[in-house]
Amino acid sequence: MRGLGVALAACLFALAGCAGLAASHADFVAGWRTGRVEALGRAGELVRGMYHDCAPRAGADEPYAVVRYHDGGLRTRALGTTRLPPDLRVGDTVRVDVLDCNAPLELLSRPAPADAS
Repeated sequence: MRGLGVALAACLFALAGCAGLAASHADFVAGWRTGRVEALGRAGELVRGMYHDCAPRAGADEPYAVVRYHDGGLRTRALGTTRLPPDLRVGDTVRVDVLDCNAPLELLSRPAPADAS
């Protein structure tokens, strides 16, 4: 009887893992990518060299972020946007929608502060 319980628990854990993969795949297909903020500045300074510029009509002085993300291959791509969450910093991990430029960046995590000692 104990062996059946262990086998059942293992199957439930496996199914839960597969459900997570399906959700990640669905997010990927919908355009969501996890990336890292590479640069913050003004649109006029950072817009050159973007793979995908989500703010082509941004004024030169608008706040602008460059996010580097993987798009399923070995190379990374850079996306530029003016749709920034408050208090965004270089090095933050964000989610970006590469198919919908109207979607704002979603802050996922921030790197731990460096040890000041």
